[in-house]
Amino acid sequence: MWNFALNLAVPFFAVYMLTRLGLSLPTVIGFTMLSQITNVLFARVWGAMAD
Repeated sequence: MWNFALNLAVPFFAVYMLTRLGLSLPTVIGFTMLSQITNVLFARVWGAMAD
């Protein structure tokens, strides 16, 4: 359920950052890249904890 809710909401984060927070597109792209890099780096840690 958590992954479903998260995946449903994720596409709207960029829109929110652009419209409501007034961030520039390169900043939003940078945050998205940082998020993906963090996910890749911590996948092994979370995998070990889940096992």
